[in-house]
Amino acid sequence: MRKVLNKVLPAMTALATVGMATSAHAALVNTWSFEVTSVFSNSVFENNDGTPVITDERLEWGPVNGVKSAIGVTDTPTSGSLETNGLWSLADQYYHENNILPGGTNSLLSTDLAITISLTPADPAGATLDPAFERTFNISFIETPNKLPGQTCDAGGTHGDGINVNGCADIFVFAFDSGQFDFNYDGANYSLFLFEDPAAMPSTLGFLSDEACEVANVAPGCFGFMTAENATTFAQFVLQIEGVEVPEPAVLGLFGLGLVGLGFARRRKAA
Repeated sequence: MRKVLNKVLPAMTALATVGMATSAHAALVNTWSFEVTSVFSNSVFENNDGTPVITDERLEWGPVNGVKSAIGVTDTPTSGSLETNGLWSLADQYYHENNILPGGTNSLLSTDLAITISLTPADPAGATLDPAFERTFNISFIETPNKLPGQTCDAGGTHGDGINVNGCADIFVFAFDSGQFDFNYDGANYSLFLFEDPAAMPSTLGFLSDEACEVANVAPGCFGFMTAENATTFAQFVLQIEGVEVPEPAVLGLFGLGLVGLGFARRRKAA
């Protein structure tokens, strides 16, 4: 048996060496450059007093004369770099300017937020990935009625406490698939993640209370955030990328061939 192994194992080593040489181009990309662009579209407003102001990056609503509320994106597009299996990098930042509006004024009902991520290998350099990564967040907005101080707000909590300190907080509900994009580049598998900055404390996004979901007319366990009256709430998003090298089929095939040869040699020895 030892003589058989002495013949087969060197052959397997030679095969594996050849295989590894052919798989050198499947190494991970070390650094990527990115650009994130955010655009609002398909916005729907209540048909009340006031005319909304609509651009790709900002939506305003409220009375014709007076202070308005708004949601928007800060300085889109955002560009930067990412290290594979490294820390996250800042992407676009979103905000809600929540002002107390008089009753019967125009208000946002829903909008779509389309986020496009362009990714380009920087080290080693390569062509920009085509197509770009896209995700659309459908956002429902509820301008909750304010209560008198000490009264219970429709979405829970008391006017004067916590997030309801200046009045009953408004509600945003998000509907989307996920913030994860899986892809293969040059023989390696990658996952690109878009999520809220973990350094943001307290976190803006999360699962809402059953009361808030009911006010939004959606099932319990809805996802979104609530915003305080007479304040601007920010949600900073980040990007992170993870990568795993994948052995090429040729390498696996050659190694498998070596194992077959070893098994054949064993059967011959046994016979």
